[in-house]
Amino acid sequence: MKQPTAILASLLLAALPAFAGTAPKNPPSAPPMAPEPTFSYNNLEAGWTYRDFDGFDNTNGYYLYASYSPIDSFFVFAEWGQDFGDDLDRDLFAPGIGVYIPLVSKVHWVTTVGAGYVNTDAAGADDDSWAFNASTGLRIMICARAELELAYNFSVDGDDDDHSASAGVLIGLTENLQLTTRGYFSNDENGLAVGLRYNF
Repeated sequence: MKQPTAILASLLLAALPAFAGTAPKNPPSAPPMAPEPTFSYNNLEAGWTYRDFDGFDNTNGYYLYASYSPIDSFFVFAEWGQDFGDDLDRDLFAPGIGVYIPLVSKVHWVTTVGAGYVNTDAAGADDDSWAFNASTGLRIMICARAELELAYNFSVDGDDDDHSASAGVLIGLTENLQLTTRGYFSNDENGLAVGLRYNF
C-alpha cells in the first residue's frame, strides 16, 4: 500500500504547477517619473512696457531680450527696447554677461553685469549716454508651471547712480513658452512689463 500512495503523491506534486500558474518573466515596471522642471538660460523674449517717470508723462514701449548659456553657470544676454510718450522718447540697448549658482534644485542665485546705452529725446533735447549696469537676485521655481524672479538693480551713468528693485512671475503656457510679468520700482521710475518668452 505504501508504493501506490507514494506514486499518487508524486503525481500530485508534478501537477501542482499547472494549477498554481507561473510567475511572469518580466513584471510590469513602474511608470516613468516626469522630469523635474528646470530653469532655462537659453531664451528669446518680447513684450510691452509701461513706465511712469518723475517729471514726465507716462510712456508705453516694447522690448526684445535674448539669452544664451554656452556652458553651465554662465550666460550672455542682450536687451533692446523703445519707450515713447508725449514729452519723452527713449531707445535702450543693454548687453552683458551673467552667472547663476544653484543654491538648491529649485532656487538659483543670479548676478549680471553689463553696459547700457540710452538715447533720450525729451523737451527738444537729444542726449546719448552709456551706463554700467549690475543686478543680483533669485530665481525660484514655485511649481512645474510657475517661476518667481526677485532682483536688486544698480546703474551708474556718469555722476548719477540709480537703485531699483524688480519682481516678476513667469507662467508656463506650454513646455517651451512662458507668459512673463514684471514690475520695476525706484525713486525716479516705476514700470510694468508683460511679454512672452520662448525657451530653447
